[in-house]
Amino acid sequence: MSSEAAEAKRGWLASARTRWINDRRWSLAAAALLYVVAAVVFTRPLLSVAATHIAYKPSGDQLFVLSILEWNRTALFANPGRLFEGNFYFGSGGALFGSDLLLGFLPVYGPLALVTQSPVLAYTLTHVLSFALNAGAMYLTIAVLTGSRPGALLAGTVYAFGPLQLAYANHFQFLGAWYLPLVLLFGIRLWRGGGWLDFGLATLMVWIQLATAVHLGVIAGMVYAAFVSPSAIRRVATTRDIRMAIAMIAAGLVASLPFLPIVHGYLSFADAWRASRDITEVQSGSVQLRDYLSPNARLQWFESLQARFPVPTSERRIFPGFVPPLIAALGAGAGLLGLTGKRQELRWVSAVLLALLAVAVLFSLGPNWKRHEVISQHQLPYLWLFEHVPVFGAIRVVARFSLLAHFTLAALGGIGVYAISRPPRGRWLVAPLVGLIAAALVLAEAFPKPLPMFAIPTDEPLRAALRDSRPGPLVFVPFNQDDEVWRMWLATESRAGPISNGYSGHIWQQYWFLSDATQDLVASELDGLAAGLQAYGIRAVAVDLGRVGEHDARTWEDFANGPWASGVTRVKEHLLITLEDPANPPADRWDDLDTTLLAVVVEPSAGFTSQLIMHNPQSRAWIPPGDSRVRRVTMEWVAADESIAVRHVTDVLPPLFLAPGQFHASPIHGFAPGAPGNYRLRISTDEALVMERPVLVAPVDPTPNDGTVNGMHASFGLRTPATFAVRPMELIPVHVEAMNSGQTSWDQAHSNVRFGWRWWRIGDDGSETVQPQLEGRILMQSHVYGGVPPGRGYAFSGQIRAPDEPGRYVVRASMLIELVDWFLSEPVEIEVTVKPAEA
Repeated sequence: MSSEAAEAKRGWLASARTRWINDRRWSLAAAALLYVVAAVVFTRPLLSVAATHIAYKPSGDQLFVLSILEWNRTALFANPGRLFEGNFYFGSGGALFGSDLLLGFLPVYGPLALVTQSPVLAYTLTHVLSFALNAGAMYLTIAVLTGSRPGALLAGTVYAFGPLQLAYANHFQFLGAWYLPLVLLFGIRLWRGGGWLDFGLATLMVWIQLATAVHLGVIAGMVYAAFVSPSAIRRVATTRDIRMAIAMIAAGLVASLPFLPIVHGYLSFADAWRASRDITEVQSGSVQLRDYLSPNARLQWFESLQARFPVPTSERRIFPGFVPPLIAALGAGAGLLGLTGKRQELRWVSAVLLALLAVAVLFSLGPNWKRHEVISQHQLPYLWLFEHVPVFGAIRVVARFSLLAHFTLAALGGIGVYAISRPPRGRWLVAPLVGLIAAALVLAEAFPKPLPMFAIPTDEPLRAALRDSRPGPLVFVPFNQDDEVWRMWLATESRAGPISNGYSGHIWQQYWFLSDATQDLVASELDGLAAGLQAYGIRAVAVDLGRVGEHDARTWEDFANGPWASGVTRVKEHLLITLEDPANPPADRWDDLDTTLLAVVVEPSAGFTSQLIMHNPQSRAWIPPGDSRVRRVTMEWVAADESIAVRHVTDVLPPLFLAPGQFHASPIHGFAPGAPGNYRLRISTDEALVMERPVLVAPVDPTPNDGTVNGMHASFGLRTPATFAVRPMELIPVHVEAMNSGQTSWDQAHSNVRFGWRWWRIGDDGSETVQPQLEGRILMQSHVYGGVPPGRGYAFSGQIRAPDEPGRYVVRASMLIELVDWFLSEPVEIEVTVKPAEA
């Protein structure tokens, strides 16, 4: 090689070295290219079916997220005042607060949806780009922290593509985690002498992360407390600059103010629907230490570990891989021992990251230590947070705190690569090679199987019919959890709704009321159902006739022909019924109801569960005043001298509506006074009296059941009509309130108590012939009420199916011990005339 060629080669190498070392744009572009390519590969074959398919499930969380994103995008500009109401769970008062808001995705999804005019394509592109954005945010943070682009490359790779991140990638909301590293970034800038702007931006990042996914927001708050708050305190303490402190506080407030409605919305929704998690849910969603060795099923190389460390739910597969922890351990050691160029700063950062790692693992273990799936009595710190801090009480899967551990591993890994890649003099290629090799090892270890892809269900005729129908609240029938996500997407895409159906992280309690109200229909109750739906605000009903059964299909056809229907559209198997506006406003006061408690005797100083019976005697439908949230009711025990012996507060869930003449039984928990005697029990809510009745407080000492019906007696009150004229096989509503007037408790677990009925056919001469094949039963919900002791009652509501032969019948209903005998009590009698089918 000539001297000129050698000199040219040295010049080119020097130029390349200069570009790598000094030109940040070049290294950033190279990192961005790597991250985008990795994102495409790790989500394969998503881009190949970007506009028609969705990952993981044909109608699951991904389609739910798409529905929320599209609703957010359109409502934010068209009707921002209704944004948080959502387009599902109509009437809940803030459906979006039952899950994650996903607002942090809008800067990406919104423009893509606007440009492509395809929500599905925009969602797919957002899905893929989220991986690259997560990687890029961590890259920038570690580049600022260490000045090492190889370390930043590794940190971004771990954060976006590490095995633990992939474990939660099927939950789309956890892909929107690029705001979290930025909290650390602004904390570092503040530590280095930044001011109010860095403090305000760090605060803003926490709020945006919370508005994207609550759990990530909590994690961001922990990073904020660990890095931003100490940095701000140090900054003010060292400079003694009061104006700086005031400016920081002002910046934090300005950044926080737009998000206060979100915090208020979450707290209000949780209070309205008592949406905090049960401790058993939290226990099932917590991990044991061995779960950190349980890989996600998408990983290619760890099937033996998956078999060796099985878990009850996929949420608990939180294997971080071997490469990220190893490099993070190098980073922690190098940082703490001062083996890097920025000794003091990295000692502090490494120590805090290790502390966060320990906290993350500890929180993921949940309220109590468990081993081999056995929950011990050893309480962990998370139990206190669960009981005293509302946001922790709302988290179901505490295993997700492992994402904080993943964050710390990525940051420590960046420090580790920085420590081992500081090039010896004259060997400038060492650093980039170390970074590339480390990133390649992470990608190779986490290399996943292809995503399962599913075509998005479509129903163009129904979508077109919904788009052309009168706008307004809509209910789909039958209620079916498997269909609700698709219905949400259908309503969102067609701009219909909002719908009363839905699917969310919190299942709206009134969902079940609507489900019960729209199935097993009784022809005589159709006008009441229509009045109730109209009063509640429903403007259309979409009935899938292929899924409701022959009887309900026929009854819904009758409903469509009723005077309350202003229009009917038939779309394949769907019946789209538009309702008339209600002629009169509904009743909406508590004193419009006839309300009573099924208890005449309770034990002193005892807690009890009974039923609050609400009856609408009005000729118009009734709805709860204001809204249908869970009510906090006050129970007052008024003694003979008019003093209040006991006052306590409990919860009651009212019905969404009551049709004229309809009854509803709500569970209510009470606590009796300690002194025996006669009391008046007052129940009130919303500053209104709900009911008042005499109750005797006296010892109740029921005799044990001896396996017979001895001591088993009941007195009955029939609330529904005592005579019916129906078609063959038609359903007949029955509501009977049975009071325990005997000496023995009705305990489902021990005495197998039922409410049942028998049919007799009445001949022309008045003779009666028993029809044993028509017997039926209604069970008690002992898991809710815990049995019925003497002096208390139980409301049995259900339906009785009429015989298929025309004629006159009598139904006699009473209590029984199954396979033993009927109670020796006067039964309820209902006379039924079955008309010929053509009548």
